[in-house]
Amino acid sequence: MRQPILAATLLLVGVGCRNDYNIKTQTGDQEPLELDVTGPDYGVFLGDEAATVVGTVSPTHAVVMVEGERVYPASDGSFSVDVPINYAYRNLDVHASLGDQEARWRTPVFRGEDPSLTWPDGVSLRLLPQGMDRMGAFVGQIIDGTGWDTQIAAILPAYESSLFQIRPVGVFHEPTDVILYPLEGLIGASVSLRDLKLEYEVAVDAIGVSIELSIAFSEISIDATLEPWLDSDGILWLGLADPDLTLGEADIVLGPIDGWLGELIIDAVNDWVLEPLADLLLGFVIDQFAELEVGGPLAGEFDLLGTPLSFALAELYTQELGLGADLGIGIGSPAPTSGLGIAIPDETTPGTEDADAAVALHEGLLQVAIGDLLYDLFDTQLDAILGIAGPLLGNLVVALPGGDQAPAGVTWCFEFAPGEAYVARMHEGVAPLGSIYLPDFGVTAGFESGAVCEPWLEVSMATEIDLVVEDGSKLGFDLSMPEGAVLYYGAEDVDEDEVVSAFGASLAGTLSPLLGSFAIDLGDLLGAAGEVDPADPLSGIMGNLDIQIQDSRRFTEGPGANDESLYAVSIGLFPAE
Repeated sequence: MRQPILAATLLLVGVGCRNDYNIKTQTGDQEPLELDVTGPDYGVFLGDEAATVVGTVSPTHAVVMVEGERVYPASDGSFSVDVPINYAYRNLDVHASLGDQEARWRTPVFRGEDPSLTWPDGVSLRLLPQGMDRMGAFVGQIIDGTGWDTQIAAILPAYESSLFQIRPVGVFHEPTDVILYPLEGLIGASVSLRDLKLEYEVAVDAIGVSIELSIAFSEISIDATLEPWLDSDGILWLGLADPDLTLGEADIVLGPIDGWLGELIIDAVNDWVLEPLADLLLGFVIDQFAELEVGGPLAGEFDLLGTPLSFALAELYTQELGLGADLGIGIGSPAPTSGLGIAIPDETTPGTEDADAAVALHEGLLQVAIGDLLYDLFDTQLDAILGIAGPLLGNLVVALPGGDQAPAGVTWCFEFAPGEAYVARMHEGVAPLGSIYLPDFGVTAGFESGAVCEPWLEVSMATEIDLVVEDGSKLGFDLSMPEGAVLYYGAEDVDEDEVVSAFGASLAGTLSPLLGSFAIDLGDLLGAAGEVDPADPLSGIMGNLDIQIQDSRRFTEGPGANDESLYAVSIGLFPAE
């Protein structure tokens, strides 16, 4: 260090909030050095403005450096310097020196606005036209799961005369195809019953013959509109309206009977089976699917890193741009169910071109959920977690520049104190998706002396925790400490920058694996690839999800452009075809 710290008097004085730093050392009988920095406030959000560093120094001929640049005080010792904030945060550093006296002030400030102030208590999401189309395959599975083929077989028309009887045996078909497409206020649906075959038995009692008869359709199509709605229990239903059924050409295959009897049987099939079939099927569709229970309720709770989060569908609406919804989110409280008013992405939003769905995600969710939880982890739990790792972390300190000056044979102890100021920010793209910034993460490394931990090294490290996308749907954490300051060091004649760089790299490498255990899998939260409940058709769709976070972009137009904390996150929902 530039000063002989062991012979110095160390003074830490908070200016404004108690988590900024004013460090002063003095020796001899020189005129005392006084540095008083009054602004900016600790952890203030500055928008797009520069930070104005305001203070006084005494005596006025002391050397004052603001962010490494020499500043010349006025005759009364006052100074004011504008410092641009070109990153998410900046640790402002003011250093004054007079002979062998030094004084230092350091505090973090943030660019932009505090996202917790504009957090809308929820997210909006839209199932885009591509996602609706791809979801049709799973709606087809829901339809097939109702057992409609067995039910139709039981009501197929039969025919009986004095010569023969035509009796239905069963219905056979390929999986049902469904194409869903958005309309204003409704969902359009085109249902294709592919390779439908009606199996009949023809009994000719007069000659004691029983033969097979099949009526095959390459396709039967049903076009309709569906109106989504929620009941009082939060269950999602689809109401069927205006169904229209089209029968393709029938291919009738009769067993080994021909001549006049065969013609008579075919005529009976046309008149008594095929003629009423369209009306019968359409009536069946109206009776059975006028109201289709999709599932739910679309509300619930889950645990996120130890904190309960609740969610509830606040509003559901359909537009030509896709099926949209507002989802209220409560963090340690009930989820709101009205008045969210969140801008909603659509297929015109940049980044969503190849997505199945898009979510309007606000930085406030990261700030008040993940950011708060990580802060709590560092603030209340890290000492206990790493307390047993004292010898390992002690080796980390001994390996620093100046570490050879540490006393030998001591028991190392550590204290962790994250500053109260932190912010979560989203990014464009997913590498990373977002970051949590803790600009002044305080660490004290010392050795046990009786019942106290005698400090050997005190640092404030700028800590960045990136939210990284892994395996498509898993959100992991990657920690780095790119810069910092040495507040106290028992070693002498060492370079502060070298100490900060080495300590940051080593401690980040130690903490990153710890954060890895807190990864969040969106697939697990949404029940993707989970067990399908036959009684809950929605679980059939959720169980087939293959979530892939694809992109993240700031809203550039519309209401979302007014909130710099709002991002459109593009998501793939279903397995690649």
